[in-house]
Amino acid sequence: MPAMTVNDFAMLDYGEFKGIFRYAEKPVLEGKPYREFYPVKNEYGTDFEGLENGYWVIRHPDPGSLPPPVPYSVTPRQMRLALLNIGKLAEIELAVSNSTEANKITWEYALSIDREDPLVLFFASELGYTSEQIDDLFRAAEQL
Repeated sequence: MPAMTVNDFAMLDYGEFKGIFRYAEKPVLEGKPYREFYPVKNEYGTDFEGLENGYWVIRHPDPGSLPPPVPYSVTPRQMRLALLNIGKLAEIELAVSNSTEANKITWEYALSIDREDPLVLFFASELGYTSEQIDDLFRAAEQL
């Protein structure tokens, strides 16, 4: 006996999405004309979830098109090399030398530089970087 095929269907009541359910075939309900079922189609593209051409479409970006995750931390060597590669190492070292003793100690002796460390916020402020640019700096540092 062949295995039964199960399909996903989005259920809408009065046009409002209620959930996705699995059925062997599209349900037909007597006495509930307000309830509709649409086959679900998963695909890549611009984020979207909703009715489109008779399907309940769930669209997400292609994972291959997304930037790699931001590392939680990098080594001081990696960070210094990344800063050197973008021509900002001397600027940061000057800013650190004119900063608090805590920042000087952290810059000199840290075993890792964490993305959420206050020193990173200091970097961002000194470089005029956005959060996305700091994320990119960490990604670049991780490769070194």
